[in-house]
This record gives sequence, C-alpha cells and structure tokens, in this order.
Amino acid sequence: MSQKELFFSRMLSAVFFVLGLCTSLLAGNVAVDFTKSHQVIDGFGGSSAWSGKLTDAMMDGLYNNGPDQVGFTILRLRIDPSNTAWGDEKSNAEKAKARGATVFASPWAYPKALTTNNSTIKGYINPAKFTEVAAHLKSFWTYCGEDNVDIMSLENEPDYAQSVNYEGCTWTAQNFLDFCKTYAPQVGKPILLPESFAFRTELSDPTLNDPVAAANITYIGAHLYGSGPKKYTKALDLGKHIWQTEHYFDNDDAGSCMRFAKELFDCMNNDFSAYVWWWMTYDSKSSGKEALWFNNAPNHRAWVLGQFSKWVRPGYVRVDATYSPQNGVYAVAFKGDSNVVVAMNNTNSPQNITISFTGATVTSATKYTSSQSKSGKNEGVIAATNNSFSTTLDAQSVSTFVSAGIPIGVIRQCKNAPDFEIGAGRPSTEKSFVYLINGKRGTLSQSHNLNKYTQGIYIIKGNEAEKAGAKRILNTSN
Repeated sequence: MSQKELFFSRMLSAVFFVLGLCTSLLAGNVAVDFTKSHQVIDGFGGSSAWSGKLTDAMMDGLYNNGPDQVGFTILRLRIDPSNTAWGDEKSNAEKAKARGATVFASPWAYPKALTTNNSTIKGYINPAKFTEVAAHLKSFWTYCGEDNVDIMSLENEPDYAQSVNYEGCTWTAQNFLDFCKTYAPQVGKPILLPESFAFRTELSDPTLNDPVAAANITYIGAHLYGSGPKKYTKALDLGKHIWQTEHYFDNDDAGSCMRFAKELFDCMNNDFSAYVWWWMTYDSKSSGKEALWFNNAPNHRAWVLGQFSKWVRPGYVRVDATYSPQNGVYAVAFKGDSNVVVAMNNTNSPQNITISFTGATVTSATKYTSSQSKSGKNEGVIAATNNSFSTTLDAQSVSTFVSAGIPIGVIRQCKNAPDFEIGAGRPSTEKSFVYLINGKRGTLSQSHNLNKYTQGIYIIKGNEAEKAGAKRILNTSN
C-alpha cells in the first residue's frame, strides 16, 4: 500500500470511528428503575355518548385484545336527562362489561325539575334537590344493572355549560363540596368529579380540603381542552386516581397522531391513572375526524392508544424511566405481570435509543410498533445484554417493548376464604380498587365475597394501603 493509500485508509477509519461515536452519543438512553413506583393504571378507552348502540364488531375490535384489536379497558357512557332514553347506553355497558372493561357514566344535563332554571340547556343544578340528584344518578346504574356500571360522574364540564347551546348543567365548587359531604353516599357507586373542560382544579380543591367530602370521592376527572396535563398533588396525596376523561384531536394523519401521543405520554408522566378519548364513533357531525373506529377497523389514533391499552393493563404500576432521553423522543415504563416500556419518536427520522433496566432481570423484549404504516406490528424479539438493549424507533411512531414481569407484593391464598375484610374503621361507602392482573377490574366494599371472582392474581389497593405505600395481592388460583 502506498503512503497516499495508507493515509486515506487511516482517514477513512477515523471518519467511521467519529461517525460511530456521534451515533452513540446521539442515541438516547432510557433508564428504567422498577424499584421506584408511581401511579396504578386503571385503563384506557373512549366514549359512546350520542353514538347509539355500538355494534359487536366494533366492541370486539376496540375492547377485545386479540390480533388486530386494541384492548381498551374503559367505556364512558352518557346519562340522558330522560330515563326513557337509557336503552342504548345500557346495551353499550353490557357489551363493555362482557369484554372486561370498567364502565363509568357522566350526565351532561339533569331532568329540568332538578335545575334552578327548569332547563336542560344552560342549566344550573338546584342544591335544594340534591337528594333527587343522587336518586337520579342511582336510578341510571340500577337500570343498566348493578354490575354494569362501576363509577358515577356528577357532571360533564360544569364550567362550560353556560358557554354552549347544547345540554349542560353548571355546578360550582361549593355545589360539589356540599353534595359530596352529605349526598354522595346515596349514589351508591364510587364518585368521579369535576370533569372540568380545562382541568380547573379550583372546582375540586374545596371538596378535597374537606375530610368528610373527600372520603366520599374516589376519582378526579379532567378534560384537556385549552389546558394540558399537570400533576395534581393535592388529589394524589389523598390517594385519588386522576383520569383524563375527554379530549380529542381532529384527523388521523401523522401530525395529529403524534400530538395525541405526546399528550398521552404527558398524562402518564404526570401520574394520571386513565386516559379516555372522546367519541370512538359518531361520524355524522365530526365527519370521522374524531373517531377511533373507521372502515370497520381501529384507525391510526386508536392504535396510538392501543400501544398502551394492549400491554399496560389495569393494575399495572408506572415506574421511573427517563422521560425525554433526547429531542423528540419520550418514554414511560410500567410493571405488572409483564414489564412494559412505551416510547414515541416525534421526529421525521428514525432515532436510536438504548433501554436499560434496574430492579428487574430483562433478558429480551418483544417490540410492537404503530405509525401511519404499522398497526401494533410485532417487530420481533430483541435480546438484552446485561439488562440493556438498543433499538431504532421509526419516524413519527409509538413502540411498546414487552418483557416478562414478576407480580410483586404479599401473596395471600384466598380461594377458600369466602370474605376478605379490607380494613377496620373505613366508611361503608368507600370502595377499594381491585384488579385482576390480566385486565379485569372491579371494586371491593368493606367486606366482600371473593368467590364471585374467577381464579387469578388480584391486586387490591385501599386508601389505607396506599397511604402506607403497600399493595396487597390476592391469589385465588390455589
């Protein structure tokens, strides 16, 4: 080799070395720590409001979890002010429960007699009728079936009812406090509030500041119109679960899907336990711009949500993970019977990342990707070395990495125990969270017959356990 050839050979080697070093430096590192836990996940889903009876094909595609299905686990119903119009939502609740989902219901308007202006449009709730308000809410879930509705919301967007010309009802922060302090137990189901259209915590703060009222609510519902996810420390410190219960992004293109994905990641990173999309179908007004079901299949947006709902099941717990390892790349992680990392690439080019794990042994992970060209595609198994692996994220995509997990906590054998006492001194109206670790969810009252549950491992979280940082796990399989 001539001196000139040797010179160029060495120069080329140096260039390749520098390029490799740059690639290594640009590759974001996602450090996952399974020893540091955050919120419990309740699930993901959408609303059937004004959508009529949802078809079995649609419910299978959205709420079952097989191939080409997105595995939703929450359905939001609308409570019509007239009890003669509840049939469609009863059907939807039954179909959702048959597929293992949690169901909650929200009123937009109340019967005219329960408002101060005798109207379902721009109405105001009548505090003098709170006993009848509670009875109205209870009659809805009773009509649908005791086991078909799990949670009752008090009002949809109470801070927006005076701004629209469709049905709505205004509740003030004082209304919520007064109702929850005295009347909420009469509803007979766990209570969710306030479902502010812009996550205005001042509507729920007074209720949370009152120990009696706060004990009678379980969930904080938020909408993100003109707002964004934030950590609601006051509610979290009291053991309440934060749910995003309505939002949408128009259109199904890559840009809209990535905006949706980023909001979803932000919600998880701010300790939300659930994310519920607006209309899953109902194209007559939105021209399909808001739907998750199109041409008899989940669309791209549905698969963005599916990257969570298929693999991050109710009862999973978010753990520490590097949220933004590099510009345009975000990641969140969860533990359950599988360990799950979800990562998004919001840039227009592929991005390399390395995922490393602490507190769990990870030998491999299966990668699934959704984008404009992929719908939860199985990209194969990635081998891990020393609890770490590297991968490339497609441009404008969301990818989920699933590895074997180990349920944590104290295992109690309960198959032969007819009842389980949650804890002494808890009010009978307070409900505890119970999750079958593969997805099905229910509630436990103070004393509850466990024989109604199928065999499996259940995670139970009551308020007294949450405050102590404990998680009790019941194994009914032996």
